[in-house]
Amino acid sequence: MLHYKPYKVCERAYNLISVDWGDPQETFLVMFIEGDWTTSMMLDTAQKVNALVKSKPYPVHLLIDMHTAGIMPRDLFTFLPTIIRHRPKNAGKTVVISKNNVWHNLWQILQKAIHYIHEHDFLFVTDANDAYTLLRSGSDSTE
Repeated sequence: MLHYKPYKVCERAYNLISVDWGDPQETFLVMFIEGDWTTSMMLDTAQKVNALVKSKPYPVHLLIDMHTAGIMPRDLFTFLPTIIRHRPKNAGKTVVISKNNVWHNLWQILQKAIHYIHEHDFLFVTDANDAYTLLRSGSDSTE
């Protein structure tokens, strides 16, 4: 549950990506993606997330809620590795919530194609309760 009003990074008609702290201690961020989204929307959001993460002297985790996300950009495989490569050193685990296993499957493809992807802790779930449990736990992976 968010404790603060989300900062709207990008908004076009009914498309929105919002980011804000997920707890009062500011140990994790929550990103909501609603509707269709573009590469520029995600790149703008990644810059905001990186700035917030870098502002803390401790690890900051990220929860990405894609339950209401629309169609992904065609150039996903072009910009996603760039975003991951530029994650701050204190970036913690990233937990992605989606309706199905599509994002987990795409992540596995990226891991096979790009060697530095293995260094990052990305977890995939279909239930929000599982996501928050993973953020609070020391778990390193899900199936």
